[in-house]
Amino acid sequence: MEKDYVILNIEKEYPGYTGTEKWLIITDLTEEQFAESYPEQYPCWKEAVIMSTTMGVEIARYRCNERKHNWRSQMKETAIELEDLFIEDEKASDEISNLWLREALDTLTPQQRARVTEHYVLGFSEKAIARYEGINQSTVHRSIKKAVRNLQKYCDIHGEEMLDA
Repeated sequence: MEKDYVILNIEKEYPGYTGTEKWLIITDLTEEQFAESYPEQYPCWKEAVIMSTTMGVEIARYRCNERKHNWRSQMKETAIELEDLFIEDEKASDEISNLWLREALDTLTPQQRARVTEHYVLGFSEKAIARYEGINQSTVHRSIKKAVRNLQKYCDIHGEEMLDA
């Protein structure tokens, strides 16, 4: 059964948070629905900030984009440092910046990439993603399944190249 909530420890997710709440619960359930469906998690409700799935997905997307930006900046700095230290020709420098995972993810549509990230990286259920996008859960499921197949196909085709590199 897929969860239709996510519980996060605020202090770990948001260092420097000064509120008294300990948890962040992202859900579209009412307090009564949450208590009935998830009695083992209900005690967290009283010490939590409650956020809608829509807002949670938007914040997660923002944070994901921030992480990607920071990662790219770090990779760019690393590539420049490596280029300065070890690389003399431009072709070798280009190979360092072409990361295999990025290439694999670039084979997906933007929608597939977003859904795979939301589901596997951010932990949102297919149901929550579907609710946010206003579509059927089965559509999200098929999209993610097709994206995973495409990633597997890419790995099958290009995996040897990465092992040889």
